[in-house]
Amino acid sequence: MASSVDYSDVIRTIETLANYSVVKGELTGVCVGIVDDQELVYVRGFGQANKTTGAPVQPDTVFRVGSISKLFTALSAMQLAEQDKLSIDAPVTQLDPNFGIVVPFADAKPITLRHLMSHRSGLVRESPIGSYFDSSQPSTADTIHSINSCVLVYPPEAKPKYSNVGASVVGHVASIVSGEAFEDYQQKHLLQPLGMSNSSFVLNPAVRERLAMGYMLVADGRGGFTEIEAPLFELGTLPAGNLYSSVEDLAKFVSFLFSQGRAGEQYLIRPETLDKMFTPQFTSDGVGYGLGFDVQKFQEQKTVSHSGAVYGFTSVMTAFVENKGAVIVLTNDDVDMGPMDRINRAALAGVLKAKAGLVAPSAEPAAPQPEVAPAQLLAMVGEFESDSFWAS
Repeated sequence: MASSVDYSDVIRTIETLANYSVVKGELTGVCVGIVDDQELVYVRGFGQANKTTGAPVQPDTVFRVGSISKLFTALSAMQLAEQDKLSIDAPVTQLDPNFGIVVPFADAKPITLRHLMSHRSGLVRESPIGSYFDSSQPSTADTIHSINSCVLVYPPEAKPKYSNVGASVVGHVASIVSGEAFEDYQQKHLLQPLGMSNSSFVLNPAVRERLAMGYMLVADGRGGFTEIEAPLFELGTLPAGNLYSSVEDLAKFVSFLFSQGRAGEQYLIRPETLDKMFTPQFTSDGVGYGLGFDVQKFQEQKTVSHSGAVYGFTSVMTAFVENKGAVIVLTNDDVDMGPMDRINRAALAGVLKAKAGLVAPSAEPAAPQPEVAPAQLLAMVGEFESDSFWAS
């Protein structure tokens, strides 16, 4: 049944912002989609999927979607939990005896899948082998077992600590318990039932044919940057960030969430399980990480989402739980959060206005900025390293 909602205003806004970003050179290419419950009501590509060939971005163009992968990984664990094949509150060592890490905290609780899916395990972000920066393409097993000599950063449950290797442990456990390779499990139990024919956790001929070229800036050694084509290799943390997909395919995933876990005539996950996944863990704030999903509020409306960034690609998928509207933005530029977020937030505001008549509150005047003397700024010049080894 076609949507009766008038999205013309938000579509004009999206197209203005997307075209501006492409013309200005902020984005090489971008694809944007709006989902209304069970319908992809708008999808359009802007700019180039490949600068060499001049191929344009199309609705079925495939992008690497980075950490959006974690939603599918969490769902695989919860499917197996529903089948009583695992408990998300059991120590991970019961499910993978080879898992280990140095624990410097007295009386620390055992790490569980619940901790890992909600980024409350205290694990390091990246692993010594198979990290985001390792192009040697090790197996997921070798990747996660390389942290055995690493030290736990925080006690489990103590505070949020985003971890790519943590999500990879979840996927590896799902593989062990199911007896299937992780990428095969995903294809059989999620991607195929959802009709996501242009999606895969590993590169295959169908995906490669539609895959956009990613672009990234690297330091040129002279104080500037040079754009290169992004390297293409499978991550050791495959369950955490290796999914290839398109806006058209991710729209099917969003509709599956809006139908409370139903794909066609079958439920891939129970509605009550999805509710748990949409509930922030280890906090009473109402926002934070649920089981895989980032649970937040936009204009006071509950959202479930995830963003992603992987060599040459940046992505975000955000869904309003009650209003059943969603926005998907995929780009083929490296860590290009600014332009992507500008398009995403404007689209989300437009969807809320169209679907629920909700208008964004007027922005408060910006507070005056204190003047900073040049000498003070010079004192800040230098090299800095974040605790997560990641710029965000």
